[in-house]
Amino acid sequence: MMIGALNKKSLGIVRRCCLKFLLGGTLLISTAVMPSKAAPITTDSPLGFFTNVASCFLSAELNLNLNQIRIYPTNQYTPAVQRLLQVSANLYDATTTNFYPTVFRPIFSVDAVSGSLFITGYQQVTNVSGVNDPQLAVPMDAGFLATTNISVTNLPVNVYGVPWIISAKKGFPSFNKLSMETVVQIGRKLEVQTTAPGAHTYIGTNTMWVFGISNAVGVDCWNSYAAAYPSTNNLTISAVDNLSMTLVTTNNGVTLQSFNAVLPLSQSVNFIVQPTFSPSGNVTVWPGSTWLATEGNFAALNPNYPSPFVIPLFTNVIFLPNSYYQFSPQAFVPITNPSIGFQIVPVTTPLPQMVLATTNHLQLVMLDGSNVIDYVQFSGPNSSFNLNQQFQTANTTIGYGNWWSTTVNNKGVPFGIANQIYVSEIATPADDLIYWNSANLTVIEEEIDGFAKFMGFSYPYISKSIVNSPLTQSYLTNTIAQVPYTPGVTFYAYTSWEANDPLVHYTTNDLYFLDNGTRSGLISGINNWGNISLPPPAYPPPFLPDIGELSQRFTPWGILGQIIVGVDVNSTNLAYKDPLVWGPDNWNFPTNQPLNFSWIGQVHRGTPWQTIYLKATNILQLVNYLNPTSGLATWEFWTGDSDPNDAAAMAPVQDWQLASLLATTFNTNDLRSLLSVNNPNPNAWQSLFDGLTAWTNDGSGGFSTITISSNSVQASILANAIETARASQPGQTFGNVGTVLSVPELTTTSPWLNLPDATISDEVYEAIPSQLLPLLRTDSFGAAIATNGQTFVQFTGYDGHDYAIETSPDLVHWTAITTNCPVNGVFNFPIAPSMGGDQQFYRSALLH
Repeated sequence: MMIGALNKKSLGIVRRCCLKFLLGGTLLISTAVMPSKAAPITTDSPLGFFTNVASCFLSAELNLNLNQIRIYPTNQYTPAVQRLLQVSANLYDATTTNFYPTVFRPIFSVDAVSGSLFITGYQQVTNVSGVNDPQLAVPMDAGFLATTNISVTNLPVNVYGVPWIISAKKGFPSFNKLSMETVVQIGRKLEVQTTAPGAHTYIGTNTMWVFGISNAVGVDCWNSYAAAYPSTNNLTISAVDNLSMTLVTTNNGVTLQSFNAVLPLSQSVNFIVQPTFSPSGNVTVWPGSTWLATEGNFAALNPNYPSPFVIPLFTNVIFLPNSYYQFSPQAFVPITNPSIGFQIVPVTTPLPQMVLATTNHLQLVMLDGSNVIDYVQFSGPNSSFNLNQQFQTANTTIGYGNWWSTTVNNKGVPFGIANQIYVSEIATPADDLIYWNSANLTVIEEEIDGFAKFMGFSYPYISKSIVNSPLTQSYLTNTIAQVPYTPGVTFYAYTSWEANDPLVHYTTNDLYFLDNGTRSGLISGINNWGNISLPPPAYPPPFLPDIGELSQRFTPWGILGQIIVGVDVNSTNLAYKDPLVWGPDNWNFPTNQPLNFSWIGQVHRGTPWQTIYLKATNILQLVNYLNPTSGLATWEFWTGDSDPNDAAAMAPVQDWQLASLLATTFNTNDLRSLLSVNNPNPNAWQSLFDGLTAWTNDGSGGFSTITISSNSVQASILANAIETARASQPGQTFGNVGTVLSVPELTTTSPWLNLPDATISDEVYEAIPSQLLPLLRTDSFGAAIATNGQTFVQFTGYDGHDYAIETSPDLVHWTAITTNCPVNGVFNFPIAPSMGGDQQFYRSALLH
């Protein structure tokens, strides 16, 4: 049995009937996804609305079940999933007048047999009694829950990395940034031993390694709106970070020791803050954001106004206090221990490989009285790196700077150690004050002269006062001399997770820069600790330069973000930013709306600086000469989602199907009164546009509305553009109502707009689709399926509506043989094989 395609015009499409599909000796079938409408959506129950809409979205767009989202061992909770859940909550709040956001928290089930953890539903959070409310219990690790060997159903717990769903409400302060900085300081002290004073017969070079490791963590929250947030007497911010650090030493892959078993390396840092602010009149408020620049260039906050940032967590944890490394037995010993000295080990003895691992688990909640206004529970940031690889080299240069080379010279001494000895016995005045931590050049010269003489060389400096100084002479009366120069190195690993859009920060991907997944830095260089002084200077306070500052990733409309080669850096690209939304105050979210389609395009879609997308440009198809995949790369960078498949699954173009689902879900009109999206008659389309409203430039820098006339030139342009776009679709058919949004004349190239115009808002661009989509319906499509030797025709259709199955031997005379009502968008009809070469054709027809 062959599968082919039939030109729609040859079917003689009947007005107000779905497109006919035919079956016979030659099978003439097309297929498409059909919206399902098993039960009416109402706003009577916030949880009911959320779960019904979210279930519809997840099933249609990601083929997932809201009540069976796997979290562990594989994780199906991707940014694309979060986005659909977020937009579901945002849609509900658009129908309310609630001041506070609507909040839903996931509940979990454990399958002990498979060791799996699932989201199996959601609960609404209506109020909390404070930071100790059981609903705000410390989150658990997904792996721990899944491997408890106990099956549990609908467990109301919190799980790190699985967000609560909090609707996007304008005007609320929010979590903004999490930064972590790991600082490692390493120094090496040497001493040389002779048989007797002045003997110049060397019997050993002893080593002392000094390590110090700290980790700073900071969190800031931000009132990104111009207006101060009032009533902060009832505002509480709780930030709890569970920080764990482990240092493991290995040799040839064998673990020698894990130092988290010896030192107190795991700490929970708990800050519960009742913020205090400068009073404004008689009301204590959280200050708003005041910008230096004019509208359209919100790039810097005005420092002359109160800071809009609150820092609930800012701490530096000393993981490893300044300590000597002891080779045998393996240990780090505090330098305050007077019994520890140099270790007699060959200079070629390598440090074992040292791997430092750091994990964070952050829970932050913001309460206004009993209302949750923000909540995050992150797993991370985490890091793991080999300390040796960060500072040791194979460099073979001689002189200052090459302190950490492990390559041995012709005398069998590592270049790093040889250079440490070399600069301590050779006069190099130009470098002395640069590398030696002393403002007193005389002291440096005395050190060098004394050690040079100890090593059997002449005095590099000839000053009699230096030669006769007690410091210089001390080298001549001992059998052990400390090498005067002690090199030190400081390096850090810096990670900052920052929100681009203050309303998008609930998953770690929302906060990523995609240069290696995070914005991080590693600086390695000389740290002048002094010529012989130990320990190194006291640890500096936490660096974390961006805490309490505007995020570098904050890039609304008109702000140019971090430039990465191969991605689009147009700060006003309509494909991934809503126009004219210069900052949070420019959002115009709908409230108190009835369930219709007119306001859908104004609802935040859960990706940075973008509402539900009703325009035509498909960012995934954008390319530039630097990078053929620049559209997808741009979208990955913009959203922080490094998984190309998942990033594509939440691209703006996916809202075309979402819009089709919403147009169906919120539409109470008789389906037979709607125009088929595949109607080939331009006159029918022009008639449909009659009476709709379009925006046009008024010539004075503003916009005004006009009523569309079916006989206007512009209406004809739209009708022809739709026909042209449909002809370019697979099978020359729009698969669903939302696919008509691929027609740019409906939005970005509207014939009523004078283009280009940098003052056009998103509402102006999307005015026509917001009126048009509720007037359209998707056709019923069919496909042949075979099961257990039986052949079926499967038609798509709208749940709750009857369809007649009609048969014909000649495509002229049709007979109705049965009536079917779709379930979950489809229905099946069994057919018998054709006999004697007779052709038999089938079609579906919408009855009511």
